[in-house]
Amino acid sequence: MVIKLINAAIVGYGRMGSGYGRDYNLLPKIWNPYSLREAINLSPGMKLRAVCDLDPDAMLDLPTDIERFTSYKLMIESLKPEFVAVTTRTQDRAEIAILALENGTKMMHLEKPLCSSKIEISNLKNLFSKHEAEFTYGTIRRYLAPYRFVKKQVKSGEFGNITKIVVNYGKEGLFWTHPHSIDLILYFVGEYKEMRIIEISGDRPEIEVVGEEITVITDPILNSAKMIFDELIFAEITSEPTSTISIFCGKTEFHIVEDGRSVLQVEENGSEKIVWAEKDESAPAGYASVLGVLSNSSPDSQDTHIKIAMEDAFKGQILLFDMCLKLAAHNLKGVELTEKVRFLGKAINGLFA
Repeated sequence: MVIKLINAAIVGYGRMGSGYGRDYNLLPKIWNPYSLREAINLSPGMKLRAVCDLDPDAMLDLPTDIERFTSYKLMIESLKPEFVAVTTRTQDRAEIAILALENGTKMMHLEKPLCSSKIEISNLKNLFSKHEAEFTYGTIRRYLAPYRFVKKQVKSGEFGNITKIVVNYGKEGLFWTHPHSIDLILYFVGEYKEMRIIEISGDRPEIEVVGEEITVITDPILNSAKMIFDELIFAEITSEPTSTISIFCGKTEFHIVEDGRSVLQVEENGSEKIVWAEKDESAPAGYASVLGVLSNSSPDSQDTHIKIAMEDAFKGQILLFDMCLKLAAHNLKGVELTEKVRFLGKAINGLFA
């Protein structure tokens, strides 16, 4: 049987697009491949046809059969790719996604953060629905084996209901790092009706007001945050730089260590055992798993349902905006139309999220 190849394109050929600059020896095995180009090459249903980057030199080593563009508009309108990965800075991401949707693209991968305002979230949500298109999001842990393993354990009901989730990713930028924290929290919480931010601490972001236009310039460092879902599930982001997450169910804690090197099951009496280890994984994971979900070849589609992941991406981005507004509260007194606030996410190093 002949498989029809999905024509793929990448907009933004930096680290996430190309994989350049990544030290794979420092990453748990589950993160490999850690670029969209590698993932596309490993996907039997996809063929990389074109790459777009503002810097022509970034694309010099591409094979001759892959077209190179410096204009994403020209690339999308001329090639009309079926899959587009958008790995640019955030300010352009919504515009690129919308152009791709209008030119018939049905599958995308969008890096994080998703966009720069609540208005853009609303537009994206409506347009993806209108065009019956789907996307995966740069917060990929929900697609990787140890996180899916713990989710399966939790859903079994054997250990009781989730009572608490603790994410330890250190004092990092809210929009640069903590989309991962929020997406993991939403992944394990599942469906909920109400959420409250109980407490938050961190830097006060820089605000620029020009007439009625309000822009949050900087990406504030988040020290900690506490929230509660349906008054039942408590979630906390701490300043501990351990790259771990703990899920508490009844009298049992599942502790995912070092961004997915192993999973410990810890009981109330202090006993613990390793219930998952990265040495047991053999198949390519990382972004290959993500694209596998998008092309409906996921080994566990219920745990990684694309529609749920998309909804969590929208919810998570709104939550990040609300967290930033709480940190900026003193500088935004009297501001009512927060949907119009733009978030640029400028980091300490001068780069934008």
